[in-house]
Amino acid sequence: MEISKILDDTAFELIQLMESSRWGYKHYWHLQGFRIHETFRILLDKISNLSDPCILDVGCNPPFLTATLTKLKIDCLGVDLCPESFVDVTDKYNLSVIQADIEQERIPLEDESYDVVILTEVFEHLRINPIHTCSEMYRLVKPGGFLLLSTPNLHSVNGIYNFLFKGQAYTCTTNSIYDEFDLLNKFGFFGHMREYTWQEVESFLIRIGFKTVHTQFLGGASLRPYLKPLYSMFPKLKPIVHFVAYK
Repeated sequence: MEISKILDDTAFELIQLMESSRWGYKHYWHLQGFRIHETFRILLDKISNLSDPCILDVGCNPPFLTATLTKLKIDCLGVDLCPESFVDVTDKYNLSVIQADIEQERIPLEDESYDVVILTEVFEHLRINPIHTCSEMYRLVKPGGFLLLSTPNLHSVNGIYNFLFKGQAYTCTTNSIYDEFDLLNKFGFFGHMREYTWQEVESFLIRIGFKTVHTQFLGGASLRPYLKPLYSMFPKLKPIVHFVAYK
């Protein structure tokens, strides 16, 4: 079976299983499915030369990646603030997920124990100490391993347009600042604290200690096909950015 179809099938199963959940798996997949496919493609490409890779998926809910990797018999441990919120999924798919507050606590895992640490669509939610969080990611990555991080690209067509014409510093979220903050009261997790330019994130990861950072841009043209020529000439204006940061 084609690998991408396994991801699609897993996502469909999880959406059906969590249909009554207020978390909104279906909505999340609708918004992020294309990005999750790209994250998955980058990950599989980067680990293709590794035997028995060990992967840590931080902030793993919804666990589309964790569940798919587990199906593929790839060693993957999830980390989440509230694993109890998706216990039906972890039980059904026999997922390994531990609880940790990545903003304030030391993740209870040994130093340099993972080939890959995944931190996708989490960075923009960090509100207390991103240096602590990303230093933990660095601590857990093996020498020669990498952090795979994705986040909205504020220095994108959407971000520039919103700043110039709406007076708002965001590219992906459509909520007001109040609504983003209020998610903490409603669901127990924070919305987008801030979105960053790709240059800011690259510089930040280097300051954390990563030796090299490879940056890839994606998205945008499927919803606005008229922007495809612009994205072809200036790919750094795409709305989503992946960073592969090597230790």
